[in-house]
Amino acid sequence: MLYGKRTYGELLDSPEGIPTNILAERLKRLEQAGIIVSTAYQERPVRYAYTLSAKGAAMGDILLALVRWGKEHIPGTLVLKATKPGATQSKPARRAKAPRAD
Repeated sequence: MLYGKRTYGELLDSPEGIPTNILAERLKRLEQAGIIVSTAYQERPVRYAYTLSAKGAAMGDILLALVRWGKEHIPGTLVLKATKPGATQSKPARRAKAPRAD
């Protein structure tokens, strides 16, 4: 959600390739923990948009630190551009360059 993805479909189409059953379970658990909030945007069939709660948004700096660590220490880490809440990502993700062995 830090990258502007709000719907189940947008999250499912992310480059991470998360399986549907795992995505559904994680969204459920994140909502139960108060980290995200779901809001119905369509009635038939019911579809939800997910946004970070205040509690979830407070984790932003921590998550960005993890992303920076991954870029530095894990070759092939995807580099995504963070967006403002509610925005959609228009550019595809690119792979970070592997660190050179000096």
